[in-house]
Parts: sequence; structure tokens; C-alpha cells
Amino acid sequence: MRNRSLTALLFGAILTIQPLSAYAEDLVMAVKAGADTADPQYSSLSPTISEMRNIYETLIAGDAKQNPTPALAESWKAVNDTTWEFHLRHGVKWHNGQDFSAKDVKFSLDRVPQAAGPASYLMYTRDIQKVEIVDDYTIRITTPHPAANLPSSIGRIFIVNADVVGKLKGAELNDPAKAIGTGPYKFVSWTANDKMELTRFDDYWGGKAPWKNVTIREIPNDSARMSALLAGDVDFVNQVQPADVGMLEKRKGIKVFSGPSAFNFLLFTDMRKTSPKVTDKAGKPLDTNPFLKPEVRQAISESIDRQLLVDRLMDGQGSVATQAVPEGIIGYNPSIPKPVYDPAHAKELLAKAGYPDGFGVELTCTSDRLPNDGRICEGLGQFLTRIGIAVKVNAIPRSVFFSKRAAGDFSLFMHGWGTVTGETSQVLEPLLHTNDRAAGAGSWNVYGYSNPKMDADVDGANQQIDPAKRKAMLEDAMKLVVSDRAMIPLVNINTITAARSDKISDFTPRLDEDTLPWFIKPAK
Repeated sequence: MRNRSLTALLFGAILTIQPLSAYAEDLVMAVKAGADTADPQYSSLSPTISEMRNIYETLIAGDAKQNPTPALAESWKAVNDTTWEFHLRHGVKWHNGQDFSAKDVKFSLDRVPQAAGPASYLMYTRDIQKVEIVDDYTIRITTPHPAANLPSSIGRIFIVNADVVGKLKGAELNDPAKAIGTGPYKFVSWTANDKMELTRFDDYWGGKAPWKNVTIREIPNDSARMSALLAGDVDFVNQVQPADVGMLEKRKGIKVFSGPSAFNFLLFTDMRKTSPKVTDKAGKPLDTNPFLKPEVRQAISESIDRQLLVDRLMDGQGSVATQAVPEGIIGYNPSIPKPVYDPAHAKELLAKAGYPDGFGVELTCTSDRLPNDGRICEGLGQFLTRIGIAVKVNAIPRSVFFSKRAAGDFSLFMHGWGTVTGETSQVLEPLLHTNDRAAGAGSWNVYGYSNPKMDADVDGANQQIDPAKRKAMLEDAMKLVVSDRAMIPLVNINTITAARSDKISDFTPRLDEDTLPWFIKPAK
């Protein structure tokens, strides 16, 4: 299935790459989804993180394969079972000329709960009991129990300037005088759902970035984004539709860069006693939630032809997901088999559960988060309809979706997730651990799923220093989650970007799908 608008364009007036209209020092990027806030600690969604990384930095960064690399922290070590010490980088300047120091780190870590939005960073700070300043370039973090994953967790949190930010948040940071970071680019302007403008920070500790000025345009429509590239309006685009890869690879003046991704699509079922979007076939609300019955959840899983989703809707640019993470992530369980596709058996399971004629449900998905999310949502609706479930497909913008998700408004819903820390605890703990506000666990799990054995495995792994034992616990937890089918894995996706070859010579796609301009190499 090719994108009809883009295919039509190829045979229209725009048949050649237009001349460059910008200087070589300027880079114009087009992304499917942009930042949804100017506050770097408000939203942990990947589009926001990707743009904020240009301005702000974390203690620990990750390379293209998500291996940890020193950033604002030069080194770190476990002092004892419940204490970590981080030695900070000397000579780092904030964009306003101030020196970076330990007080900024303590302020930033302490600020996370106050800055938290619907997709918060609380999952990364749950193990922090106390942050102590040892000296200007050393901090010590105490945890209530051994926390082996602490470095990778706080490595996700952006550090802000304590003196400038103070009690500011949200729109108050949408000001060049206040959006002060230590990253390779300085903030110029940001308009929600439109663009972010950046200019190079020449005093960056890591050296000068290759582009003097960067504009990141948000163009959610896939055809419009590709059209902008072909017309020369932008130099680089992310989230290329799989159907367009072959055409772009043959296109003179265009380069395509692709690689594996840490992202996949997951389907979730509501496990509360009653569910807001479930009805009988006539549209009358049901008194009981059918998803509480294991046979119903299994029927949903067996109704889905995942290979067809990969082949037809993703044009082969992906793979069938067997669990909540792709292979290569620590905690991926190789013993979990590929999910079964058996619609006839799925109908039998519904009948066994007491729903021989099915029921009605609204399936809610993101429409602009990752490639083909809306199309896959429609495909899921068709599969479920074939086994007797009357599905109303509702694909909505991510800005609306995640607020409603956090409010518990869904019964059956799908979205993408990227396990960008390289370990399954990042998906198991926030999305599937029993919700426990006091412990900071299960912060995204407001839909009632609870498996005490899975919780114990995740909690035990978080406290386990031995890597082999930790890995085994996470693999066991993943097997339990897949068996319960409160989360139903669908497909793993590839990351695909494209660029103008007269402007850009190379780019290495990252597992986390961040499109960072200082890794985009200019053509000589």
C-alpha cells in the first residue's frame, strides 16, 4: 500500500531536487512530531526529548546503540549498596556564561516531581532518597535499597540552571533568556506544533557543532514532509514511511538512512472492574469488563495477523513483536515464542468467555506518534471485527492521546513505546508494575493490571547488582506479562530517515530514534 498523495506527487510538477536556498551552515529539519513543551522536565515523550537534547544535557548520555557515555558526569561509581557518587565535568558553561556545578544537578533532580506532566520523569527518580552536594563537582545520591539501574535512570533527566529556572515551568521557559542549557545549541524560539529555532553555542564543552543555525519544523503529515524534502524546503526528514523507501533510494539527490529501533507498537487492555468504552453490540454499556477474562485477551491476540501488518502496512520495514521490547534489549526473553494467529480459535475463546456474539469497544491509538500508527490502528480494528468484536477505531493526535491515557479514559488502546535505556525495566516498571504512588512504581499503569509475581521480579531486579541475576529476573517478568496479555505485543519498527545528498553526507540512525543535528554530517 503506497501513500497515494506522495505517489501522485512523483508524477507531478516536482520531478527534480530544487536548488539550495540556504547557506551550508544552516540546517532545516522536518520531523513528524515535535516538542510538546518548552520545559525539559515536563514530558518524557521521545519527540520532546529529541528536541530538548539540543539545548539541555543529562549526566550520562547514550551513543547510537544506547551504550552509556559520560556527559555532564565524567564518571560515577557505587560507594556502597545504597550510595552512588557522580563526578561532574569541569569547565562546562551554561549558555548565559555561568559555570555548571553540583547545585544545578541537585536542583534538577529535586525539581522532577514539581515539573511532572502526564508523561512524567517520575519513573526515573523513584529510587532517589536524598541528593547531597559533596563539593562543586561531586554529588552523592542515596537510595532506600540497592538500585543497580540508578545511573541509566537519572541519565534520562535533563539538568537545568538552578539560578535561572527557580520555580519556573512550562510556558515560562519559552523565553530565550530563561531556556538556558549547556548543550551544543542555544534556544532561539519555539512555537508549539510549528517549529523550534536554534543557534550554535560556540563555547560548548564538546566542541562546535557542525551547523550554525538549525530549524526543526513539525510536519505531521507524511506526504507533506516528503514533499518538503523533494522540493528543497527542508534538508532532512525523520520517520520516512516504509512504502516510500524504494522510491527515495532511486531518487537522484536523496539519501536514505535506516537501522534498528528500540520502538514497537503495544496494545493494552483495561483491567479495571468496569471499563468506559465497552458496550454490547447495541451500544449499551456493559456492567462487567470483558477484558478481565483471560480468554478474551487471548482471543484478541490470536485475531491479529502480525506478519500481515509488517508485510502490508509496514512494507517489510519491521518485524513481528513477541514481547514488549525488541531483541537486543537486556531482559528480552528468547524463550517466548511468536504469537499465534488463529481467528477461528479466537471466536471459540470469545464464546467460552461468555461472548459468543462478541461485544463493542472503542480502540484508541495515536495518529502521529510513529510511522503508520493510524494505519495499524485501522488494521487492528478489521482483525477484531472479523471475530465478532464491534470496534470503533479512534486514532487521535498524541497531544490528546497521552492526556486521556493518563486520565484512564480508554478501554483498548495502542501506542508506541521505546525502551531507550537498553533494559526492559523501562517498560515493565512504569507501564505494567502495579500502580503504587508511594513507591513511585507503575506511574503509567492506571488501568488496573497487577501481577504480584511480576512486581516482585521487577523490584528484585532493580535492587540486584549481579548483572546475570538481574537479567534473569527481568526475563521472568517479561514472560509473565506476555502470558497475562494485559499488554499485547504487535510489531517492532525500523527507524528510517532521508536527506538531501548535496547538503548532508552521512547520518547514523539511533536506537532511540533521536534525530540530533550534531550527528548529521554536512556534505563537503
